[in-house]
Amino acid sequence: MGLSDVAGVFSRFFIVGFFIPAFFGFFAMAELGTSDIVPDRFETYSAGTQILILGAAGLLVGLFLLGLHRPVIRTFEGYPMSGRLGLDRPFVSLQRRRFDELTKLKAAGGPQADADVRAKSMKAWLKLDRYFPDDRDRLLPTRFGNALRASEDYSYNRWKLDGIPFWARVEPLLSGQEKELHEAARTDIAFYLNSSLAAIAVGVFLIADEVANTPVSAAYGWVYVVPFIIAYLIYRFSIDAAQRWGVEIRASLDLHRLEVYDRIGVRRPTGFSDERDVIAPAVNRLFLYAIVPSDDLWAKGGE
Repeated sequence: MGLSDVAGVFSRFFIVGFFIPAFFGFFAMAELGTSDIVPDRFETYSAGTQILILGAAGLLVGLFLLGLHRPVIRTFEGYPMSGRLGLDRPFVSLQRRRFDELTKLKAAGGPQADADVRAKSMKAWLKLDRYFPDDRDRLLPTRFGNALRASEDYSYNRWKLDGIPFWARVEPLLSGQEKELHEAARTDIAFYLNSSLAAIAVGVFLIADEVANTPVSAAYGWVYVVPFIIAYLIYRFSIDAAQRWGVEIRASLDLHRLEVYDRIGVRRPTGFSDERDVIAPAVNRLFLYAIVPSDDLWAKGGE
């Protein structure tokens, strides 16, 4: 079965985001591991058969990663560090320091500032808007997590709509082109996160090989740090991928929120203040607590 046949069964999201990172992770282990840790029987097969075996293993692990996609995202967001032990505190402090620096740069760009300061202020504003939540107290331990949280908070900051339950009503309304854009952004996130995990797995595998079989001398022990450096560099790419997905989410929320009002029978807002102060809070209560809006918010006659 060729790659095109596999792609016909599995989506691009799975092939690129999950299968390819897992396959190349196994390939790196097979190539870099010593004969003492790589099964002897595997080495007796032809190159083509070895590729098929690695492909089957990559497919199985890719399906496993697909099922764990949400927990993997939450791990990279930094949620497992949060808790009573306070493991997230030093990392959140770093994020707050960067947040404060950007906030100062943003505030410095007043009408009396020179062109250079205003340009830096605009860049700081864009970074704060795209990569950080508005509330300093809502910062997560990782840059990836803050980039995602910025998109989660967008609908409330702009329209006073609770983003997570409202997005569940927007997503079914997306057009084919919008779905392609969202899937491309989600695929990038999955590819970078899973590739980072694969690099970490290769690093752990090589360290285990070193401990058990000592294939290289202590002078060359630094080579085992390389996979973890690669994992971190790949993770950095996931931050921009999260920001790009956030842009798509923001656009879809802006374009389809009025359509959601129509579909659930709530009247359209008469203005921005009416939406933020009346319509959005009522819709939030409906989605979050099943509190039915008052009759005066009903779209009479389907209008």
